[in-house]
Amino acid sequence: QCCAQPARNIAESHRFDERVPVSATDEVGILAGSFNLMVDEIERRDLELARQRRRLEDEVVERRRVNVELFAAKEKAEQAARLKSEFLANMSHEIRTPMNGILGMIGLVLDRSGDAEQREQLRTAQQAAQSLTALLNDILDLSRIEADRLTLESISFELEPVIRECLRTFDVA
Repeated sequence: QCCAQPARNIAESHRFDERVPVSATDEVGILAGSFNLMVDEIERRDLELARQRRRLEDEVVERRRVNVELFAAKEKAEQAARLKSEFLANMSHEIRTPMNGILGMIGLVLDRSGDAEQREQLRTAQQAAQSLTALLNDILDLSRIEADRLTLESISFELEPVIRECLRTFDVA
């Protein structure tokens, strides 16, 4: 009888602030004291669980905030990458047009030049201009790769002439 009503009250209210008065040292008194210790422990655990729940809720809020920031930073980085690719593509096209003019003019002068030394210098200039054009094409390819619009083609070539032409650019006669 000593513990029944407080136990019923705790079961119905789910509040652990009620205790059983301990007035004896017999078995009923020991039972009442044990009941109070059990309620103390349950109350302590509930408080600890509530503290942990608040900490976890705070952590979830913080992670959501960080995720929002990370998403915004990712979007900003992707936009910057798109702008960079567009800039590279536009500049490559803008530079390639005058390079084609330079190549054409070098070709015209080569056709009219009779002097062997001038022809060799013009061929070197032509090779340098072709190398720059190839570099511009590579930049355009990079832009296409970043935009997932690159198509690959297989072209066979002889390696030795390519190396020879590369070395000729640095040949001082």
